[in-house]
Amino acid sequence: MWKWLKRSLRYYFVAVGLFAHLVLGALIARELTVYLSAATARESPLNTLTWNDVQPILPAWDPVPAGPLAPQPNTARIGPQTFQSLAEALPHLKACDQLDIGPGTYQTSLIIDPDFVRIVGHGEVVLERAAAKDKGLMLIRGNGVEVRNLECRHVSVRDGNGACIRLEGTGLLLDHVYFHDSQQGLLTGGKPGLVHIRNSRFERLGKAGRAHAIYMGGGRLLIENSLFLASKDQGHEIKTRASATTIARSVIASLTGNDSRLIDASNGGTLLIENSLLEQGPQTVNSTAIGFGLEGGAANRTDHRLTLKHNLIILERAGSNRFLHLGDQPVSLDISANTFIAREPTGYDDGNLRFESRDAAGMASYPALPYESFLDLASRGALRGAEP
Repeated sequence: MWKWLKRSLRYYFVAVGLFAHLVLGALIARELTVYLSAATARESPLNTLTWNDVQPILPAWDPVPAGPLAPQPNTARIGPQTFQSLAEALPHLKACDQLDIGPGTYQTSLIIDPDFVRIVGHGEVVLERAAAKDKGLMLIRGNGVEVRNLECRHVSVRDGNGACIRLEGTGLLLDHVYFHDSQQGLLTGGKPGLVHIRNSRFERLGKAGRAHAIYMGGGRLLIENSLFLASKDQGHEIKTRASATTIARSVIASLTGNDSRLIDASNGGTLLIENSLLEQGPQTVNSTAIGFGLEGGAANRTDHRLTLKHNLIILERAGSNRFLHLGDQPVSLDISANTFIAREPTGYDDGNLRFESRDAAGMASYPALPYESFLDLASRGALRGAEP
């Protein structure tokens, strides 16, 4: 009996020791993988490039030229009445008015309360370094507002989420706007209705992982023929809690940004991405390019759908790359007819085409991107337009 007990204990401790060694080996392997991945990221020659290296090869931003009916520089007009400053014009806005802004650089914040107002820039109109009520340069509380041909930059507030536009109303159209180098591009409330962004550019936006190029708090989001480039400070290019998000004919690229995800559909819903270019750059902080439902599915959403078709998806983060991270809720997936450039299998290679490198795909080396294949760069494209 005693011999049997000693033998059993010996086998037990051998088994426990073996199991402990296997677990320890797995932990060491995991930490070694993380370390080597981080080391690879630090040593990658792509990480030596800066925004100054990338900017010259980007398509140029081209404001809509001022036509013969444009207001004079540094003035504004509502109907037939001209005002000597933008600040002077704002109190006169009424529902359904059009606010025409002449060429110039304005350090004036805007609060838009009337409904169905159109704000139109003529020529090179730059709004900068101002914030209404410590929220955003344009605080839009009216419904059905349209904003066309404006550049916005250098917006910051104490809370770290200063936006070019803070939307507190419902319904917004952004057509041919260029929002850049601010804490946030667009931030909405929880019920913004339909937000439609077209022919526009969002660049170098983000703050402390809590402000992003755009942050939709709900509603529906439609993006067409637009660029989202190089978000910074762990901001997402697109963070959306919309019930339905559609992205078509657009470019979403990290380039040299230390961004987080390209697209984060936090509460799931319906996400459609088609005919677009997605690039996860070498310096991006988050290994995942697209997150879906990672903050739980909204209580009133039972139908979660994710569709990606006819896209070019480049995963060139210097460390590990993960194309898609899904939450726990059931999701209907249709990921087909896309082209991946990724060193490792994506988990979605079936029904798609994958190349292990740009060179294997016949593509120019980083940071070049085939913008012209996905954007309309003609007279009403994302970078130039006709007289509003």
